[in-house]
Amino acid sequence: MLDPVHLLVSAPPKFAPAEVVRLFKGITARRLQPEFQPMRRVYWGPNATRWADGY
Repeated sequence: MLDPVHLLVSAPPKFAPAEVVRLFKGITARRLQPEFQPMRRVYWGPNATRWADGY
């Protein structure tokens, strides 16, 4: 099993914590996609998820 990663993030109060996490997940998923093209079928598709549902 992989070790978890912990981040300390600072954001303006106008952003809800859930919105910050959503933005982070979206940006990292888009940046990882070109780097890992062979895994595209597994992790990018209509029924695939790149991240767990929670945080």
